[in-house]
Amino acid sequence: MKHSGKFLKILFLSLMACSAIGGVAEQASATTVGFTDRATFDATVPGASVENWDGLPAGTIFANGSTVNGITYDSSPGPFSAVVTGGFAPTSGLNSLGREPLSLSFFFGFDTITFGFLTPIDAFGIDINTVANFNGAYSVTTNLGDIELSGFDPFPGRFTGQFVGFTSDVGISSVTFTGSDAFTLDTMRFAAFTPPIIPAPIPEPSTIMLFGSGLLGLVAWRMKKLRA
Repeated sequence: MKHSGKFLKILFLSLMACSAIGGVAEQASATTVGFTDRATFDATVPGASVENWDGLPAGTIFANGSTVNGITYDSSPGPFSAVVTGGFAPTSGLNSLGREPLSLSFFFGFDTITFGFLTPIDAFGIDINTVANFNGAYSVTTNLGDIELSGFDPFPGRFTGQFVGFTSDVGISSVTFTGSDAFTLDTMRFAAFTPPIIPAPIPEPSTIMLFGSGLLGLVAWRMKKLRA
């Protein structure tokens, strides 16, 4: 009985080791795909949630750290808050997002604003009202450090405007927008993260051979003990 217990213990440890090896081999890194025009993004992510700030009156201020409609606003480190404004060209409705005071209500080129999401997302896109007409004028950075640059994409019926967006294969909890020229924002799109269905890992041939050799060795050891 003593040898039998030792045999089972060794067999259990061998199975655990092989399982760990297979798990490490199957781990994957995060991947983001950037978009520089709203039409392609909208076609790729149909049914995305939209925040265009039209449901709030102009002059509504988002104090840093406040959460509205599942989105947390943080304009740190700048000493200002975001504000709903109706004074600039939007891509939908009447309002867009700017910065206080309302008498100015546009972000400066050096401003940044972070959008946090109560539910992780795997897609994000936003329209940028700006006179900047070159690609890469703006960027978004995820909480995981992935960076995507904007593209020149004029608003409907206008000659100016940009767009930046991305999809991700892992959940994103926040996105930081960084400017390079005065801007306002409109029509933020985002989609809740849907965890992928990951099939059970299939051991590599070398792992199977190693496991099989170990089992044969254990069987031979056990037979030897039984004959003793």
